[in-house]
Amino acid sequence: MKRTRILAVPLAVSAVAVAAAACGDSANQGQAAGTAPPHAPAAHAPTTHASVKPAESAGPVTDQDRTWMTETKQGNLAEISAGDLARREGVSQNVRSIGAMLVQDHSALDGKLGETARQVGVELPSQADQEQLHEADELRRSSGRQFDRDWIGAMVKAHRTAIDGTQREIANGSNPQVVALAKAAAPNLRKHLDMLQKAEGS
Repeated sequence: MKRTRILAVPLAVSAVAVAAAACGDSANQGQAAGTAPPHAPAAHAPTTHASVKPAESAGPVTDQDRTWMTETKQGNLAEISAGDLARREGVSQNVRSIGAMLVQDHSALDGKLGETARQVGVELPSQADQEQLHEADELRRSSGRQFDRDWIGAMVKAHRTAIDGTQREIANGSNPQVVALAKAAAPNLRKHLDMLQKAEGS
């Protein structure tokens, strides 16, 4: 029995040595393959961040910008309503056609104005001003050829006012988005005025 125990010890020691050698070989093979041993801290690759271009500043919104946006919103509402009235009540085909054009063009401008107002944080009015509402009431009381004359006269006056205000915004406005919208609106306003003045002289 004593001899059996003595023989078992060297065998156990040999088994441990073989296992240790095997582990050592495995670790060496892992390092050779580029794999960190289990006890080594994991290497961190340098973090790269994509460069983000800062948004361009929209610029300040001044009283001039707000005034133009407010007046343009009120003008759009007044002229869309007046254009719709001309389509229904106008005697001449010319008045009805110009009325339809005003509805289309000022509706398009009003959509762009609303989007710009949201972007720059300006609250717009929800109705025309008191003078415009009064003129609309006067037009509704008119009829026949007199309606056509009254309507054209009112629209010529409104577009002259709108063009003057738009030119001030182009010259003195501060916010690039608002000034750009004024520049985009100006050609149509001038086109409307030209057509109205021709209709006035016919």
